[in-house]
Amino acid sequence: MASASDVGVTVWSTLAGGVLSGKHNIQKRFSADNPMSAAFVNERNPSIATEVQVIAREINKTPSQ
Repeated sequence: MASASDVGVTVWSTLAGGVLSGKHNIQKRFSADNPMSAAFVNERNPSIATEVQVIAREINKTPSQ
């Protein structure tokens, strides 16, 4: 649909609401009482975000790229 309408699309959830981009401080951005937080902040995603940041620095790219 986006292609047919010539509309650009940014895939946000692929970056776990910004967690995987490394852009946001997880503790400040996601509160414990927000039901969406559980989808993005769990035991796995922060460690993935850290590794994505390391690899991005190694290849001179941003984590989102």
